[in-house]
Amino acid sequence: MKRLLMLLAAIALAGCARGPEPIRWGVDACDQCRMVFSDHRFGAEIVGARVLKFDGVDELGRYERDHDVTGRRYVLDADTGKWLPIETATFLASGSLHGPMGGDVLAFADVPAAEAYARREKLVNAHVVALAAALEQKELQNAEH
Repeated sequence: MKRLLMLLAAIALAGCARGPEPIRWGVDACDQCRMVFSDHRFGAEIVGARVLKFDGVDELGRYERDHDVTGRRYVLDADTGKWLPIETATFLASGSLHGPMGGDVLAFADVPAAEAYARREKLVNAHVVALAAALEQKELQNAEH
């Protein structure tokens, strides 16, 4: 009986420690817009009771405004493809990114990585934005005009 209780406790703890899931490109669909994932630069997840996947930080923001959801939030690093906690990520906005559903925000590990990407890709009007602005697509569009 003691072993069974320990096994059940270990399973419960393993479920709590769950992190972001890999995106199955061309298979998984965004939980907000239902579009199949195709652009490896964009991705976000909310890890809660289940894993919700989004094809951009802006889609995650839209979903949060429309649904009562809690969990840890992650974004894909556009350089490495690794998951970053959303609170620690640096966001780069540019209308020339042309992401899924019109998204124009990428995530990076830090400001130097974001700026290097903007230079390398010759992005027009690229600028680092705060998390709140990355989640609010309309604020970014207004800032660029």
